[in-house]
Amino acid sequence: MVIADISGRNPHVLYEVGIAHALGRKVVLLANHGEDFPFDRSSHRTIIYAGNLDLLRQELLLVFRGEEGSPGEKGGGGKTARDKFEELFGSILKAHHHSHKGKVEMENETTFVLLNQDMELALVQDLARKARELGMRIKLM
Repeated sequence: MVIADISGRNPHVLYEVGIAHALGRKVVLLANHGEDFPFDRSSHRTIIYAGNLDLLRQELLLVFRGEEGSPGEKGGGGKTARDKFEELFGSILKAHHHSHKGKVEMENETTFVLLNQDMELALVQDLARKARELGMRIKLM
């Protein structure tokens, strides 16, 4: 297993990850923020820890125990990040006749990360307004 922190954008780390991937090794990518990924991360197990070392420690323990699933996909209370997102913002998505087909992750307890999003500006504005009211953030990637 190879665990690589790509937050520093070190080209050698990406090279090592490529070799490990080509050799069929399990690769776990770490990043301080979701924006640190210079590529589509949907096909790799990722941990976005947002500076929270307790979260990083907890997620690495899950990896070492062999528990499947992308850590960012889990929200609070055992719900997936998508479930939590749709619970909080589903009425806005319905009002705009939108179904988010991309991946939904939690960067931390208050930040949703929507990957491969394709949304109209009015929908983005309504989501941002609601997130602000709830004391949350939404990152569109």
